[in-house]
Amino acid sequence: MRLLKDGGATPDDQAKIQAIIEAAMEFQKAEIVLKRNDLPLAYKLAEKAHALDPEQADYLAMVTWLAAQRPEWLGRDKTLEKIAILDACIRRNQNSERAYFWRGMLYKRIEETPRALMDFKKASELNPRNLDAVREVRLHNLRGSKVTPSKPPPNVGGAPRPSQPPPAP
Repeated sequence: MRLLKDGGATPDDQAKIQAIIEAAMEFQKAEIVLKRNDLPLAYKLAEKAHALDPEQADYLAMVTWLAAQRPEWLGRDKTLEKIAILDACIRRNQNSERAYFWRGMLYKRIEETPRALMDFKKASELNPRNLDAVREVRLHNLRGSKVTPSKPPPNVGGAPRPSQPPPAP
């Protein structure tokens, strides 16, 4: 930034720096629009951010996640294709909390619960403020700790159970 401000960078460097800054702004807009649940606009903004700075794993991860929300991408095979792209994002940036979270959501979609849980845990470790990831881990723990009763609960309050005939008078 200092080189750009002082005019010391080459024109190519200045253009690259400008593109990176613009990409970051587009990505921030995409995050805001995504929170408002405007998926088409969020996709367009994320795609622009990725085009401006294709090296950023988070930009590609968001494009991938948003594309995976389209009806034509809801099947298992198509979801696995999107998971493969998120795998590449994670290889590019091991600290991409968004890529872990979105990959976890896709694993959850195809009922790969252990893998989804690992990704949610990793996302929540990377960013403890990612309330969605923390919530997913907590929900899994709650579901996992529930013991299914092998027999019906005791008859509390003396009311007949629906499966039992009422007592004879």
